[in-house]
Amino acid sequence: MGLHGCIQRAHVEAAAEVSSDDSISERDFMTKAAAAHLADMEMARVAKMHSKNGAVKSYAGLILKEHQESLQDLTKLMRQKNIAQPQTFDGDLKQDIDRLASLSGSEFDREFINMMVAGHEKTLELFRTVSFSAHDTDVQDYVDATIPKLDTHLKKAQELQSKLFSGRAQPD
Repeated sequence: MGLHGCIQRAHVEAAAEVSSDDSISERDFMTKAAAAHLADMEMARVAKMHSKNGAVKSYAGLILKEHQESLQDLTKLMRQKNIAQPQTFDGDLKQDIDRLASLSGSEFDREFINMMVAGHEKTLELFRTVSFSAHDTDVQDYVDATIPKLDTHLKKAQELQSKLFSGRAQPD
């Protein structure tokens, strides 16, 4: 093989490495996104059981419903791509949720909403990063469909956070 063949082969190998890295990054994204959905759903379940505040319970219901729907879509996509779906989420987050469950009243509500704000900010950052780098059109479609929902969740959590900390979100 001449010099041109070696250079061409190097470009093909480099392109294959880039594609492989991209698919790993998208695989990693899907695993992280699934874990984030699971965590938000668990926090919402805890909030529905523990909160006495109607606005918080309503928000938790929205989170539970919409994250279940998004997780179903993601699970379908992960199956198509032969990617194992995580069955749980980060152990540190599990400890935070256990600590959350030990709280009550307005302290519980404020901590739940704080966790929702922080979690949705982090998840949106993950989704937005992938939206700029995804090469897989199925992943891109999922990201594009999910970002507006996550953005709405964050805005609602921030509004509720403001009300809870000002004392305007009273229990129903």
